[in-house]
Amino acid sequence: MHARMKIKLAALAVLQILVSACGRSGEDAKTAPSADNAAAGSGAKAEPPLPPKTEALPADGGEVGNAYRELIAAYQAVDSARVNRLFDHSGSDPTPVDKARADSVLPDMLKVHPSGGLRLGDRATLFLDGGTWH
Repeated sequence: MHARMKIKLAALAVLQILVSACGRSGEDAKTAPSADNAAAGSGAKAEPPLPPKTEALPADGGEVGNAYRELIAAYQAVDSARVNRLFDHSGSDPTPVDKARADSVLPDMLKVHPSGGLRLGDRATLFLDGGTWH
């Protein structure tokens, strides 16, 4: 039970890292300001914007998969600055990465590999294959 919980927590941390490293800010989203302005000027109710479209990531995970592989390389090099650059700390101070921390995280990360995923707006989910997680 303890090992399963540890793996689930490690998986959640990895997903949080990847989302923050590869999440898109939505700056590239296109809007139709002229339609909004016309609706506002005519007194007609503006239609709500369409929700973002879900995109499938390539089989290797695309840029999210690349971030996962970069994170593995950073842990292997025990490069604390690089690991913390890829990790979303959500307002908390970055935790220094030492050899003990890297050794505790790497075995689970090396058991799996990216196998696609989904992106919805500025959020992405990376599918990992090869592990025995439940």
